[in-house]
Amino acid sequence: MRFSVRLILFFAVTLVAIQGATILTTQAVLRRSAIADGQTQIVAAQARFFRQLAELQDRLAEGVRLLTLDFALRQAIADGDSATVVSALRNHGHRVGASRMMLIAADGTVEGDTATNKTHPFPYPAMLDRAAEEERFGSVAIMDGRPVWLVVVPVMAPDLIAFVAAALPLDDAELRRIHEVAGVPGRIGIAVQAPQAWKRAAGAIDAAVVANLPGDGEPRAFTGSDGNEALAISRPLATPPGDAAVRVILDYPLSEALRQYQFLSLALLPVLGVGLLATLAGVTLIARGVSRPIELLARQTQRIAAGDYGVQPTLPRRDELGQLSVALGTMTSAIAEREQRILFQATHDSITGLANRTAIAAAIDVRLATGPATLLAVGLIRWREITSTVGRDVGDRLLREAAARIVAYMTGGQGAATVARIGENTFAVLLPGDDPAAASAAALRLIDAFDQPYREAELTIDTPVAVGVASAAAGDTDAAQLPRHAEIALAEAVRTETRFAVYRHDSDPYRPERLSLMGEMRAGLTRGEFWLAYQPQLDLRLGKITGAEALIRWNHPTRGPVAPDDFIGLAEETGNIQQLTRWALRAGLTEAKNWQDRGIPIRISVNVSVHDLTDESLPDRIAKLLREKKLSARSLVLEITESAIMREPEAAIEVLRKLDEMGIDLIIDDFGVGQSSLAYLRRLPVREIKFDKSFILNLPKSNNNRSIVRSVIELGHNLAFRVTAEGVEDLETLLILHEFGCDKAQGYFIGKPLPSDALLRLADGWRNPSVIQPRPVVP
Repeated sequence: MRFSVRLILFFAVTLVAIQGATILTTQAVLRRSAIADGQTQIVAAQARFFRQLAELQDRLAEGVRLLTLDFALRQAIADGDSATVVSALRNHGHRVGASRMMLIAADGTVEGDTATNKTHPFPYPAMLDRAAEEERFGSVAIMDGRPVWLVVVPVMAPDLIAFVAAALPLDDAELRRIHEVAGVPGRIGIAVQAPQAWKRAAGAIDAAVVANLPGDGEPRAFTGSDGNEALAISRPLATPPGDAAVRVILDYPLSEALRQYQFLSLALLPVLGVGLLATLAGVTLIARGVSRPIELLARQTQRIAAGDYGVQPTLPRRDELGQLSVALGTMTSAIAEREQRILFQATHDSITGLANRTAIAAAIDVRLATGPATLLAVGLIRWREITSTVGRDVGDRLLREAAARIVAYMTGGQGAATVARIGENTFAVLLPGDDPAAASAAALRLIDAFDQPYREAELTIDTPVAVGVASAAAGDTDAAQLPRHAEIALAEAVRTETRFAVYRHDSDPYRPERLSLMGEMRAGLTRGEFWLAYQPQLDLRLGKITGAEALIRWNHPTRGPVAPDDFIGLAEETGNIQQLTRWALRAGLTEAKNWQDRGIPIRISVNVSVHDLTDESLPDRIAKLLREKKLSARSLVLEITESAIMREPEAAIEVLRKLDEMGIDLIIDDFGVGQSSLAYLRRLPVREIKFDKSFILNLPKSNNNRSIVRSVIELGHNLAFRVTAEGVEDLETLLILHEFGCDKAQGYFIGKPLPSDALLRLADGWRNPSVIQPRPVVP
């Protein structure tokens, strides 16, 4: 929208808002005045209504009094002539307008009633007492469910002999008559209090008023059922004690009160309209003079925003707008220079001048749009050591030299390679195609390029590099994965002698599916996807199976069986291994309880990790499980690796001591591949060591392994350790271990990991008479 239009609209909207506020304020004042006037009128109308009601009472009472003075009526009452009395009551009732006439004995019994032939008690005895005292008494009462004006007059001859009561209905017709006589504006109604709410009994009063009955005092505004506003006021009518409450309600439509002010409201509209038109005309003239130069400057800024930094025309003015136009031109030139500099810095490395990671990502996108591509990640192996030794300045110069070598070797005479710096000591070379042979040749060429050391003055620095290679097919939309794959291959290349590696998806430790595996593992524990297999352990002294190692297995609903190596290592890295351990302990001890109940003396071994050994609550949890399953501590064996203890030895030893005090046997698993020694193990509360299978697998063929195994078994026995060997795959190995005095053996020759029932069948039927005769037990 143009500035001039916005300026005009601003003034127009502002003026309309002010005029609207004026109209609303005026109407509010008029409304308050109308309401005040209506309140005055409705209060005055209420007073007139009650005066009419008082006159009605007086007329009715006077007519009844005249009847009580009739000698014939008094004679008929004295004679007990009820037929004459009722006839006189009916005739006189017609004359005074009463709907019902009653003759009431002095004891309060109605002996004559124009509405019924039966005698009955008069329902309002208090009115009889008041009439006897005051010679007459009138009040509103509810008779036959309808409000009536009831007047009671005593009959004297000369003493009190009876009462005459007359009931005048307060119905719609009577209210209309009072409305016309009193000149009451609006509507009149009578409401009677029912058990749950007020109910309209007579009159044309709105149901909304009856439902929200206004109390005594000031009139109250309300919205009627027809949506129109009105004022309402109510006042109670005197009723006999114990009778339902009755109120007179008057309402007064506000439209009547506002009618006299309508002319004033309408007179404001033309005045405000003329003011609006005059203002708009003046604003339009001003806006045109101001907006045109501003619009010109706006178009100039739009060209700048679009990247057009050419010479901008200036305004031929000497005021502030002209000065602004000149300043805008100067600013445009400065922006053009800075943008070029920023663009270069955003896409290039400040030290080497090569493209940076952002630029190489864009180049990969372009290359993959037309065909496959290969990325070489080149890393300076000793970069951290070099910068720590010679400083950052020399390191920066070394980086520039490295960049020059890569560019010279990869782009010289080819022009197809793109070189970039993508990390602190990492460069990238983007090549077309995905030919493995060409990529290998390029990688070896780069490795050879750094065989010559870097020289500066008297300083000579060897700068070997490693190269990781990754390829992507044409149309691959995830360009960010190619540098990541190349860097993963580079990390592998640093660990190899050839200093060269190619990315392989199956060996990628950061595959996305591995990240989701932990969430699936936690869900699998609750869904029952895990189970325990038990690998038997043979006691070489007794010649029978006395123990079993619990090994966790996972049957994934979609992946199928998941290898333990695929999830146990990841669970340790993420800290989820404790959930597996807790599950394995509970499941294993549950099975041990089953074996115990069947009279099968097989001890169960469960592996615990470094995370478990630093958990101070582990002994308490195990004790609780043993109590829950009603098992002794001898039923459970815990296997711990040397590396788990060495990671946090003090915390681990404290937990192990508590477990040992409980009577639980502790085993060092995979002994011989960790950092500890038998001398160090003397500090630990362990009772058994288990040889790593790497020493056992080639035992029959390796004299060195036999010497090591024999020596460790003897030394372990001298230190009061029991010794278990795992990885027993054949009979010859088993016989050698028996000869060396090994205590227990475990391996596929004895039995593979089995379900519980299969383990028990194997333990019951395992026989190998060529193995042993029983030997003395080592303490």
